Amino acid sequence: MRLRDRLLLSWYLLRLRLLLDGRVPHRAMARLLGELRTNTLAAAEHGSMPAAVRALGPARRLADSYAEGFTDRPRWLRGLGAGLTVLVGLFLLSMVCTLVFGWGVEAGGGRPGEHSFSVLGLLQGSYQSDNGLTVSGGTGLPGLLLALLAGLWVARPWSLRRRTALADLNTH
Repeated sequence: MRLRDRLLLSWYLLRLRLLLDGRVPHRAMARLLGELRTNTLAAAEHGSMPAAVRALGPARRLADSYAEGFTDRPRWLRGLGAGLTVLVGLFLLSMVCTLVFGWGVEAGGGRPGEHSFSVLGLLQGSYQSDNGLTVSGGTGLPGLLLALLAGLWVARPWSLRRRTALADLNTH
């Protein structure tokens, strides 16, 4: 098989995998994609690879037909990852802002002691410079809420209810 044919089949299967992600369990998706690869390669032996891939139809339609037997699930692990990413990003940003704030206080001739700041409760920091350097930063309740919203946005638990409701409407 030529490189061009392998790339064509791999590209189609990659698009199908992305369309099935989150809609079909991983093991079932791997089994489906493996069978589809085997069947398409067998069909390409009797004809050409572009014709075999064309015969499969649009990847979106094929993904929809494969996903019919499976219920949609929220992507909780991806949501958790997104929430933690936002939280760590806010924490790192608050640490950088705290250091810059402290350096600004020292450069401006500020008195030794503790200086603190807060930006809408999202970023908070305190800088103490009298006996050495003590830096602390973090995020407040708005930062935690932002991380929660990011996690929910990625997990999309509402899409399950909407699709189930639409399926109920279509059956009646």
